[in-house]
Amino acid sequence: MNEVGFEQLYVRKGPYGVHGKLVNTIQIANVTVADKGKGVFTKFVNRIQEQYCLPIVVEQVLQQRFAWHLGRERFLPISDGNTFIRYPATKPAVVAGVLL
Repeated sequence: MNEVGFEQLYVRKGPYGVHGKLVNTIQIANVTVADKGKGVFTKFVNRIQEQYCLPIVVEQVLQQRFAWHLGRERFLPISDGNTFIRYPATKPAVVAGVLL
């Protein structure tokens, strides 16, 4: 995906396994921001979540600084600890019968 402010960014929309259930999500991987610390990723995530109103999954987070940032932006770790999810704030999310 060509998006201003990113050197690398892969985005897809589709089902993702969360707590044993398939959930329709926006999935993000291979994120490299051109100028770190300027809010480029946060603005992008907020925009696509508002546009699609779907949970956002960020896969293969290998840098501790990025994982910490995701936590500040309401992302929760799932599965292997290197994958994070953020549910839309506009409606409550229920996964596997649990309100998140």
